[in-house]
Formats: sequence, structure tokens, C-alpha cells
Amino acid sequence: MRGDSKVKTLTWVCDTFCGGIGDRVKGIVTSLLLASLTDRLFLIKWSTPFDPEQQRLLFQPAAIDWDMNQSIWKVVGHNVHVHTTTTASSELTVQVLQRTVFNYSSNHVTVRTNIHYRKFFLGLSQFDSATLRILYEKGLRYWIMEQLQERNEKISGLLVRFLFRLSDTLQPRIVNTTSGMGLGKHPYVGVHLRTGFYGTLNENPKRFGEFHHKEVWQQLLDCALEKGEALLGAKFDIVLLTDSNVVKEWATHQYKGRVLVTGKEAVHFDKEDDSNHSIDAALQAGAELGILAYSSILFASSSSGFSHVAREYCGIPERRMFHTLSCQKLHDDT
Repeated sequence: MRGDSKVKTLTWVCDTFCGGIGDRVKGIVTSLLLASLTDRLFLIKWSTPFDPEQQRLLFQPAAIDWDMNQSIWKVVGHNVHVHTTTTASSELTVQVLQRTVFNYSSNHVTVRTNIHYRKFFLGLSQFDSATLRILYEKGLRYWIMEQLQERNEKISGLLVRFLFRLSDTLQPRIVNTTSGMGLGKHPYVGVHLRTGFYGTLNENPKRFGEFHHKEVWQQLLDCALEKGEALLGAKFDIVLLTDSNVVKEWATHQYKGRVLVTGKEAVHFDKEDDSNHSIDAALQAGAELGILAYSSILFASSSSGFSHVAREYCGIPERRMFHTLSCQKLHDDT
């Protein structure tokens, strides 16, 4: 803002379609890493579906203040723009990054991406010598990069906690939601089941098809009960968070008091308007993220990044983390 040309920035933006919470956090973590590798000031402009003044509705800064106001945006917001998605190949991702983020003649770069940085490292061999020299000077030698690839969930968990804390607006929503579900003080098993049944254009039978069957739902919840008894003892609840009201109704009837669900309508957080309904949906999604994050055992949906962000936020240990498909595999192996 003082006009210092030596200050370079990288701003992660969300002002149009940019995925749900899991996708957004993946992109933000990747962008933070890229900013640190290229000596750029890291900022976040997350204004969809919120008014810019409400972008801290879900998350507030933790170790660094990444927030920006409109006066800063006037300085950094109209320069080189990077747009990459999870569907982009590693070759395309490398090409885009080399001509923008790693190009030091670009003072201010805005990035809209939901790519996990693992894809960035997988494309490492395709970077040109100038970019590789930058990475080497940062101490990211090949063996370190291999470690990052192998341990990407642990590293991204550190970065998520470095960036975010659950907001002062969201914390009471989490407390009210858990109270409304009748969660006691004893531990619980969090189960996230993404089915694609939330009634939007994002439904994808190819991606979610196997989760549309009651056999899969029952295997999952039976497995959650087994793991809960083995690791937590007799007193625990199963908390099922799903985008399908059909699954909610079935589980409530089938397990009669053992499985708790939210009373809220199933939502998928990816709205582009600032209506009260969208803001309420965003807060509900954030509350469910918090509930999963504080689980003693977590079954993470293998078709969504949402529950993985929850795991990273609280650092749930690997021995208490399972994937929704792992139950099928366990039963099949048996």
C-alpha cells in the first residue's frame, strides 16, 4: 500500500465457483506453500458466498493474519491470475505456475485453485532449471520433497492449523448443534458419508454410485460400532453427518438411538449468493466440520475432502482414522 515494489504477493481468491470447504482448504494450503517458496506475502480473499466483511464467518487467522480489506485488493487484485482445478494435469499445473507464481517479474499473483500440493510435487521433474534452483535454494532438496509426498496429510494438517482457527461465530453453532443432537460428555465416533444426494447439479453417479446402497450404509455403521467398542469401550455415540436425508431417516430407524444425526436439512456448501439461507448453510457445514474434528474416531468419506480437513484440523491419529470404503475392505478380507 506504500508502493514498495519489492513486496510481492500471492492471494488465494474465491469469488466464483470454487468448491466446498474441503476443496477450498486444499487450495489455500497449496497457495500458502507456493507463497512461502517464492517469498510472497500470502493473503486470502474468501468472499463467496459471504459479503467481503463476513469472510471470517467460518475461519479466523491463527498464526498469520491473512485477511485483506478492499484497499489492499485495489493494489494486488488486478494482475496475473492463476486458475487451476483438481482436474488439471500435473504438466498443465507446472506450466501455469512457472509463468506466474515462479516468475519474479509478476509482482502480484491471484490464485483460484483447489489442487492439493501433492500434485505440485508429483510434477516436480517437469519444472525448468530456474524453478528447480529456487526450490533448491529454499532447502527443498529432492529427498525432502519425497518426504512431503509420502507424509502429505501430516504436513497439510500442520499448515491448516497454522492458518485457521474456528471462528467466534462458528464456535457457538458447534456447541448448539452438539447439544441439539443430545451428545453427552462421553466420546463419540464421527462418520461422514457423502452420497451426492443433496439435490444440486453437482450430483455425480460415477463418483458416488456405490454409496447409494443400504448394504454399504449398514456395513459402514456396523463397522463404526465395532471400532468404537474396540477402542472406546461401552459408552460412546455414533454421529452420522451426511448430505442425504434418506440415509439420515434410515439410520435413525435402523439403529434406534445408537446413531445421532443433525436436525438440519442436508446441505452441500457451495453457494454463490449472500442470502441468509446460504450463510446458515455455510455455518451448518462449519458446525459439522467441527463435530467431525472433535471425534474420538473418525470415518472420513473417501469421496470428499471435507472430513479430511476435519481430521487435519485436530490431528486425529492415524489409528483412529478410517475411510468409508475401509469397512467394505475389512469385511471382504474377512
